[in-house]
Amino acid sequence: MEFSIRGIGIIKEADIKMDGLTVIARSNNSGKTTVGRALYAVTSAVEDLVEK
Repeated sequence: MEFSIRGIGIIKEADIKMDGLTVIARSNNSGKTTVGRALYAVTSAVEDLVEK
């Protein structure tokens, strides 16, 4: 799965490929939690659609 994040929180632009184990690492206050929350929101919404 590939995700593109644009203009969310401190993140200006990010392309993330989730394949197997994906690790997001940076310094403090760099947007790691924002990325995690965005990915969770998208995957949760898609899962809900699949169930319905």
